Amino acid sequence: MINYDDNDENLLSFYNIATVNPSSRKDLNLTNQEQIDSDELNNLTTDEQFNLLITLVNTNTGHNNNSLYVYDDEDPEDPLRGRGTNVVRQLIQKEVISSKDDPKLNSFLISSPNFDSQRFLTTVHQDSSIDELVQSLNFLERNIHSQTAELKSVIDSNFIKFVDCKKSIDDILVGFRQSKTKIQQDRENSKVFNPQRHRNTEKSDSLSSELEESLKNINMASTLLIRPIMENKSKEQKLNTLIEFIKSNKFFFDLPHNLIESLSTQNNDQFIDDYNRFLKEKQEFIQRQEETYRRDIAHLNPETDYEAIKEREQNQQLVDTAILRVFAEVDNIIAEYRKKIYNELLSLDHEAGNSKGHFPNTNNARFISLVDKLYQLNNDDGNNTSNPIYEFLNTQLNGLRKDLDYQINKFDTKFKMMQRKLLDYISSLADYREGGSHVGHISEKYSNIDDFFRASSTSSTPSNEEMDRIIIKFFDSSDNLDLSFINETWLVLLNFVTYLDDLFLKNITKFVNNYNHYSNPDNGFNIDTQGKIRNSFVSLVVHVTNKLTSLFDDNAESVNQLESSPRNYSRFLPYHTNSLSTIFYLSGISAKINHTLTKVGNCMAIVGNANKTTDTNKIIKSLRATSSTINQKILEATCAVWVNDCSQFYDLENWEIYHPIHDKGSGPTFTKTMNILEYYEGYFLRKLSDLLFIKGFEDNSNDDIRIVAPYPSKRILVSVEIQFMRSLNILIDSLMKKYNVEKSTVRVNTKGANIDSELFKVLTMNNFDRISETIYPKLIKKFDKLFEKNLSQQNLKLYADIDKAALTIFDDILEREKSWIDERVSRYFLKIPSKAIDPKGDFELKIESFTYEVLIHFVKLIHEVKPLTGTEVFVSIMNELQNYFLKLVLEYLRSLNRNDKFYSILGNLKLGIIFFVEVFEPSKYAKLNDYCMNLVEIILGIINENEKPNYSEAQFDNVLMKCLRDSESEFDCFL
Repeated sequence: MINYDDNDENLLSFYNIATVNPSSRKDLNLTNQEQIDSDELNNLTTDEQFNLLITLVNTNTGHNNNSLYVYDDEDPEDPLRGRGTNVVRQLIQKEVISSKDDPKLNSFLISSPNFDSQRFLTTVHQDSSIDELVQSLNFLERNIHSQTAELKSVIDSNFIKFVDCKKSIDDILVGFRQSKTKIQQDRENSKVFNPQRHRNTEKSDSLSSELEESLKNINMASTLLIRPIMENKSKEQKLNTLIEFIKSNKFFFDLPHNLIESLSTQNNDQFIDDYNRFLKEKQEFIQRQEETYRRDIAHLNPETDYEAIKEREQNQQLVDTAILRVFAEVDNIIAEYRKKIYNELLSLDHEAGNSKGHFPNTNNARFISLVDKLYQLNNDDGNNTSNPIYEFLNTQLNGLRKDLDYQINKFDTKFKMMQRKLLDYISSLADYREGGSHVGHISEKYSNIDDFFRASSTSSTPSNEEMDRIIIKFFDSSDNLDLSFINETWLVLLNFVTYLDDLFLKNITKFVNNYNHYSNPDNGFNIDTQGKIRNSFVSLVVHVTNKLTSLFDDNAESVNQLESSPRNYSRFLPYHTNSLSTIFYLSGISAKINHTLTKVGNCMAIVGNANKTTDTNKIIKSLRATSSTINQKILEATCAVWVNDCSQFYDLENWEIYHPIHDKGSGPTFTKTMNILEYYEGYFLRKLSDLLFIKGFEDNSNDDIRIVAPYPSKRILVSVEIQFMRSLNILIDSLMKKYNVEKSTVRVNTKGANIDSELFKVLTMNNFDRISETIYPKLIKKFDKLFEKNLSQQNLKLYADIDKAALTIFDDILEREKSWIDERVSRYFLKIPSKAIDPKGDFELKIESFTYEVLIHFVKLIHEVKPLTGTEVFVSIMNELQNYFLKLVLEYLRSLNRNDKFYSILGNLKLGIIFFVEVFEPSKYAKLNDYCMNLVEIILGIINENEKPNYSEAQFDNVLMKCLRDSESEFDCFL
């Protein structure tokens, strides 16, 4: 930091002056050696004056750096605390220094050149807090900025004067140096006789010696004057020799210009003719030059004719240099032209025998033209490796492999990235389920079919073929197959396979046609005599098959197929994909791969026949194995997703009562899920059949090598059969899962039977009846037709499982209803009134309320359950409940003690039982069966044995008839 308050002693010491206001040279503190008189200065030589100036400059430079800093009593300020701080006193108190004369003090004073900021902070401010240091630092920065502005203003105000002084000094020094240099150069370069100079430098030399020296100088000057003349004469002789050589070989020296001119006018024929003439005349010229040189040297003697030989060699070297430059330029032009032709040939999209544009054979003519040019420009030994067609085929094949590797790496990177994003996205959804898929799209597809039928003008039931066509049309549409993210992941795989089936096949077919054409001696070519190109092509075919096999390979080799899940095929299946998107995309992907492998096999056969190799069949067999493996993996993955979706079918069940527009039957009511199940399973069977029985590969009508098997093996058919039966069983389990979930969430109204909450049981039972009687038989027959099986003729355990599930639901319905009846009957018998006779002594003959409650509950069953079920099922429910009611009454009657309460209820109980029988007697379907009538007879027998009636038979009949008349409208639903 600049010290504006520095004392005079430091200033005088720094600038080495006697006073702070110097006005003359005497004010400079010069040593005795530096005291120079102006008269003496005039007698010094120029060199001595210059050296003296340097000494004076060096003496007044860097003086202060060599002088020791001397501390005065005025202590400078602490830069962090400002003025008024005695740093020296603090250091003495801390015993860091002994006194103010201690040399260590220089390290702690800001005005000292040896100031050590680190020691200053760690010693003087070791107890200062961070906040204090920060505040001090801010103060110091503001102080520096203010002094910087002041310094800048001083410099700006004196800048012009400083520049003028500096320029004047520089001009004087430069002039001084230039005058010294010029005098010295003149002195050294002077070669004339100068007696005065010699007298000053060599006083002992005589006049004769000076004259002799002068003569030598004159001779030297004469020689120097003659030398340029001799050199120019030699150059002129060489130039004449070179001119004569150029005239005699004008063709060579004009050739570069002629070649460039031919190229500019696109005169390729003239260009090639000139080049071929050049090759011929170049060889003749070299032979002629060798003969001429041997003839010229033969009569010369190396010892006596040394100069002549040397001159001859120099002339030969001269012409050789000139002609070699011409040859090199011609070779460069030819090399660039050959490179251009090669690049044009290798970049040509050529296919032998293929015509493009409006003119026939345009492509072939251009290709042959380029090849002919290269042949004419090729002066090699004719090896195949330098053959332009050989290079063209190699380049075409290498381009195929390079592009294939690029597409494979691109697909692999993008598919893995999409899989990671897909996992993150699905796991963030509210309905995320581990291993689940979005089967709701299946329901949406069916809704489109239903809307189509309801909007159709025809109400007639379509035929099975027409129905299949409509189902396939809507289910196989690319709209709304799955989540958009999953569809995008599928497109990554589809685009890669499309590349193989489209661009890759086009390029490989083009190469094979070229190879077949130019390897046929009948066409005048036999390019691949050593089979190197053929081996490279085989390597490419093996590379393609390995990559495809690796792509469709699964990572669950040891897992049982019945336990496999879609995640086992994640190398080509997007995570959480459903069966609709899977069968849609894999069907197209399978067809493209089959076509690709078939065409590759056909190309392999063409290359093998052209090259006459014996291992072609081995490669074709490998292609067949690859095709079989890939198709099997695609089938396994499809079935895994199919079964996984079937296990989630319970998500589609919402207990929506549904009446299909073409269903004219009067059977039990079922839910919409049954139609979705039937249409979905039928669609999937049709798509699996198309996936296995591959159309277009039944014969070899297209002269293609058979790679893809048109019919599946027995093992594959058995596997599909197992998966089909597995899907049917899992659908039943899935529906039962929905039933159990619903059952566990039902809440019962304690004031009465909540029949509405029990409707899902009836609907589930009806669903199973429809599955067992209609849907599954129809699906099994369709499977037999599509896959040539006979499952419909077998006694399948599947139907027994369905009946078992339906019976379980039937028992649940009865258990629920029986529980309600038990509650009403037990309430009466456990709380029998203490008196059945009124205080006046008259007996009150009536039907007890529990009998009416049970009958009203039967009425509810008639109105709410009967419309949803078949007659047979409902009759079974009614008979079971009637039987249970009568049996329950009989059990309580037998368990009662024989006392006054027992005898008091017998008349009313008898009236209620007979009323119960009479209500159902007119009914066609709710009439009591024989077993119930036997229970009625037993109950009445017990009553008659124990009753002591207080009424007459006429009174009993009147009350009974009155009750029947009063309830006639209420119970007419039983008729």
